[in-house]
Amino acid sequence: MNFLKKSERISHARLFLSVALFLCATPVFTQTAVSGTVTDELENLPLVGVRVEAKGGEFVAGATTDQDGKFSFEVPSGTSTIIFSYFSYSTTEVPFTGQTTIAVSLKEETQNLDEVLIIGYGTGTKEKFNGAVSKVESDRLNNFSAASFEQALTGNLAGVQISSNGKNPDDNGVIQIRGIGTLTAGSNPLIVVDGNPLTEGSTLSSLNTQDIESISILKDAASAAIYGSRAANGVILVTTKKGTAGRMQVTYDGYFGIQDRIDNFQLADAYGTARFDWDARNFGYLSGGEGRSVADDNDTRDANGGGKRSRIQPFLQDYLNGTPGLTNTDWAGAVFRTAPQQNHYLNMAGVSENTNYSVSFSYFSQDNIVVDSDYERITNNIQLNSEVNDYIRFGISSNISVGNANPVGYRGWSDFNLGAQPDPALAIILMHPYYEIYNEDGSIAPALQIEDNNANWDGPISGNVVATMVETDYTRRFFRAFGNTYVEIEPVKGLKLRSSIGGDYSTGVEEFFAPSTLGNYRTPVANSQTMGFKSDSKREN
Repeated sequence: MNFLKKSERISHARLFLSVALFLCATPVFTQTAVSGTVTDELENLPLVGVRVEAKGGEFVAGATTDQDGKFSFEVPSGTSTIIFSYFSYSTTEVPFTGQTTIAVSLKEETQNLDEVLIIGYGTGTKEKFNGAVSKVESDRLNNFSAASFEQALTGNLAGVQISSNGKNPDDNGVIQIRGIGTLTAGSNPLIVVDGNPLTEGSTLSSLNTQDIESISILKDAASAAIYGSRAANGVILVTTKKGTAGRMQVTYDGYFGIQDRIDNFQLADAYGTARFDWDARNFGYLSGGEGRSVADDNDTRDANGGGKRSRIQPFLQDYLNGTPGLTNTDWAGAVFRTAPQQNHYLNMAGVSENTNYSVSFSYFSQDNIVVDSDYERITNNIQLNSEVNDYIRFGISSNISVGNANPVGYRGWSDFNLGAQPDPALAIILMHPYYEIYNEDGSIAPALQIEDNNANWDGPISGNVVATMVETDYTRRFFRAFGNTYVEIEPVKGLKLRSSIGGDYSTGVEEFFAPSTLGNYRTPVANSQTMGFKSDSKREN
């Protein structure tokens, strides 16, 4: 298997039939902070995972409620309605007139009690089944763009909490159904795909949600009776799509979208930063003892024991005077960008006299809104079920995925002495706008501020954050295949004997390289070192 390199992109064999364009809204200028709680109307208990959306403004914004039923988000100008939606509860719309707090009680829906459920050991109806089950269908999973299985589930299942601190499209979320309860102190539920239990701690980020027919959640102790201790945190039962009656049908689904920041966050410009820097250095110096003055030059400040942090950079005066045309770097604008996202899904499915089949291929690509980070994934799903005769049936379920990611940051950057910038979105606050991103010849200038400041002024501890993103090479590549096959014999009407075998195999490579030209923590380029590592991982079940 040849994995994709950072500089490569997966080529398309043909043009797809159609592409739907969804433009995310550009940043707005006025927003209102709104917070509140969502509870159950009958028992007045907080509801977790309720989707809260603002509609009617220049763009759609929203949030989900936490474990206490609370939410908060910035509502854009022009919003007319706040919509609260939750699986198995009636959708509620609240007119928005500028209020900053909203309290809502949702009413539970009780229709469709005879809906068929897949419950691990067979099928039943809600009327006849006494367990705790939630279910979500494919059309609800795929009514908005999502990079992962966890994102698609968010807000769609009652009693299921999904959280993610990930800043990359390939980062996995954490799904909690019943808290921490396994022997190994984990919190992940057991995931079962078409009857095949996956490796403990697995996620479904490698599965395209468009291949999913339905998802059922087992939340009570009955799940442990089926799958043992692995089901202590609940079970997620995934059923993938199969062929429907009739000759082969070819289906294409695709979308293209644009991502952007929706906040109006801005850093102070160089002129404002100069005033703050001048005041801070003088305050530190004057606080050190009597007989000191803001008019003291740097030699006097050194003689009085002020040190580097009390020195006034000579170029500050030009900024304080408001001299036009000085270097004024917008680090936030340099780090964040407008990023595209696209997904293409092709499915061929049908039913012959004794066999139903479904074969699908998908390609997903998402650039991050942070410069020089992206994610690509190709998936393949095969479903085949055949009835040999009235007594024998067999089937095959197969899921294969391969992906390549260039993530933001590295979890061990501090170990490599690359400075206090594991996340460029945080590192921009360490950047001074007095320094350029690029040299006059167009080449990137990785360590101007760290060399100048640490030599003379004890300023920022990190180098150029854009250079760190562009010049470092951090990649994650993975391959995963899981599935099962079964044979079922029915020697007597109503008596079925079934034997199945399945597996889950994954392998990955993680590589990191940082050239010495970046400079290290408080260390200029001349004294810095090249950093790098490579690690391989493999898991099979």
